[in-house]
Amino acid sequence: MTEQPEETPDRTDRFAYYSLAIQAVISVIALVLCFWLIVQETEAGINTSAFNIITFIIGVWLGRGIDYGTQRITKR
Repeated sequence: MTEQPEETPDRTDRFAYYSLAIQAVISVIALVLCFWLIVQETEAGINTSAFNIITFIIGVWLGRGIDYGTQRITKR
């Protein structure tokens, strides 16, 4: 049986950084559009949805920060 080549950490880290960058760009675009919707004169339902999306995006990124911080502490 032939051995499978192991993935180098550099390749895996690079993919993770690209994925994180794409998510960050999409999040920034969504935040800008949601704030723009809130500023415009729109219906209350649309403003509520925009606020919920903003809250969700901030929660996701805060969760990522907490996960990153706890992983660094547990690796020590």
